[in-house]
Amino acid sequence: MRNYNNGNEYLLSIQGRVMKRYLILFMATGLPMTLLGIPFTQEHGFPLGPVLGLCAGVFVGGTVTIVFGIPHHRALKRRAAERSEEAIGVHQVDNAQLPLSYDRAFDLSMEAVSLMDCTVQKEDRFRGTIIAKTGMSSKSFGEIVSIEITQAATNSVQIQISSRPKQRTALFDFGKNLDNVDKIIRFLNVHSAR
Repeated sequence: MRNYNNGNEYLLSIQGRVMKRYLILFMATGLPMTLLGIPFTQEHGFPLGPVLGLCAGVFVGGTVTIVFGIPHHRALKRRAAERSEEAIGVHQVDNAQLPLSYDRAFDLSMEAVSLMDCTVQKEDRFRGTIIAKTGMSSKSFGEIVSIEITQAATNSVQIQISSRPKQRTALFDFGKNLDNVDKIIRFLNVHSAR
């Protein structure tokens, strides 16, 4: 995480990242519609065709940004206020150090993944990795959840949980990946205390 001199620099950095995300969403959806102005040029002539394409691009880009971008940002903002500026994206990562043996941590991680209705794609107890996929939901086309477990000290492990959309081009997930990471962290914290 970057070092900031004061809280205002931090807030400006987050606002800049949010605006960048909105701009990417606007351009990714509006630009293809703007390119549709080329056929309009053949039908309506030169000055009117590109203007119609530009208007269509601005309309579609603005609509998608408002309908999908703002709810995504609000869903994350409510729950990720205490996290770093990276929490506004769709790829979520968190770490936990727990007072567990390596084998117990691996077993609990497998149990957490199975309780989330994930399909385990790969599990390697020796390397401490678990990779699972979730199904499609109303928030996304599915996610890839990965867990990496390393021995930190005697009877202590470091666990890194990562969740990202299956679709690498996804620009919003309405907080689904943050939910996945938080559910696993909560499960591990509750069960490590027993």
